[in-house]
Amino acid sequence: MSVFPTIVNDVVQIKHENPGNKTLYITSMMGKTVVRKIAPDGYVNLSDLNAGMYLLLLKEGEQTYTAKIIKE
Repeated sequence: MSVFPTIVNDVVQIKHENPGNKTLYITSMMGKTVVRKIAPDGYVNLSDLNAGMYLLLLKEGEQTYTAKIIKE
């Protein structure tokens, strides 16, 4: 999985080797889930998030992929 850019203004791009819908979670560094949605590969709009550091988790079956992102 690749997520870029990791410093985000509004949109983050997610690429994954297994195409299809996955469950996307974005959690604050305090552990609160602020976004939960089914996300296909492609672009995810994060403009509603406040500035700060977040963990992006992408779950597919039993596998979880994690990336740290910074929202400006």
